[in-house]
Amino acid sequence: MNPINSSMAIATGFCKEKFVLFFNKLTELVDNYNITADLLYNVDETGIGTVHKPKKFLALKGKHQVGSITSGERGVNTTAICCINAVGSFVPPMLIFKRKRFKNELKDSAPPLTVFGCSDTGWITKDLFTLWISHFISSLCLKPLAENPEQKKL
Repeated sequence: MNPINSSMAIATGFCKEKFVLFFNKLTELVDNYNITADLLYNVDETGIGTVHKPKKFLALKGKHQVGSITSGERGVNTTAICCINAVGSFVPPMLIFKRKRFKNELKDSAPPLTVFGCSDTGWITKDLFTLWISHFISSLCLKPLAENPEQKKL
């Protein structure tokens, strides 16, 4: 595995006191509201470029040219928004394409119940975020709340 790049803001913004304070408050909320692992979700978006990385080639010693053509263009961004809870249950993803109008062919081979969107940049927008939140809420299984009367609603 390769190390994950962190932004300078994240790397320099870390301090032990804030870290401890955050987890103390989180522990308090979890205890006060009887929050179980199936109710703790993590959501993240990631940009996926469509231009491949060129492969590495082995060549004979002394050879300066290897017969390969690669694209020099920049890729078009597609955003994937994924969400999973602490016990491994997940919400079907959202895929956001860089385009004006959606084409049904983009749904080919997508996971069941995937939500699709389009934006000028291929990244999430305010309207697409609203769509994602609606998708998240409708995808949640609220059975655990009904089965556990001690659990308080947030």
